[in-house]
Amino acid sequence: MLAGEAAVELCAVLGEGALRTVVGGPQTMRAQLRHLLDRAALPTVELRVVPFAAGAHPGFAGSFAILRFRDCRDLAHVVTRAGDIYAEDPEPFAQALRRIKRAALSSTSPSR
Repeated sequence: MLAGEAAVELCAVLGEGALRTVVGGPQTMRAQLRHLLDRAALPTVELRVVPFAAGAHPGFAGSFAILRFRDCRDLAHVVTRAGDIYAEDPEPFAQALRRIKRAALSSTSPSR
């Protein structure tokens, strides 16, 4: 979905802890990090990392995604322990994402 004529655009912001938490051992971690770097090299992908040094930021409240559609209104998808929520007004999440991106390191792509 991230490559080819019909590729979707993806902007992902990860906390440093997601990269440093060892899951599956060194070989698995190496493969996971290589996969992230390979995808981040695609022109449709922007990958940023919020370092531990950034301190508290809106991402601490939990995971969310802003889904943008060509033919209908945008939504925010929020993951909670009680289940997923789809918010019809994504603007509060877009504001949070802008703040999180400001706390993150520079983009992996030189064009961004």
